[in-house]
Amino acid sequence: MIICVWSSSLIWNVPILFVSRLKAMRDQKRQKCREEWPNPSSERAYNLFLDCILLLVPLLIMSLAYILISSKLWRGLQRELRHNSTHGLQHSKSIVNQYEIRLCEYFSLT
Repeated sequence: MIICVWSSSLIWNVPILFVSRLKAMRDQKRQKCREEWPNPSSERAYNLFLDCILLLVPLLIMSLAYILISSKLWRGLQRELRHNSTHGLQHSKSIVNQYEIRLCEYFSLT
């Protein structure tokens, strides 16, 4: 998995190798590295690609993980409520409160 992440990172950044140029600064003694894209649409496409890969994909993966975790906790709560239904309403409320506390702790720690 680590090799896959590093390889894809290197591949995704290859275009920067070909569009980067050294430009002279105003004082002409120093230089700075700047990107010179062949046209604005290719630069825009590359930046949109990076935005999607680096921002949206992790957001979707984390959202899916949180949804799965929440649903598993909710199912456990429902099972616990059915099992303990003989203890009355007050006990059920305390179980719901415990669930809410666990959920808040989990999401605040991640």
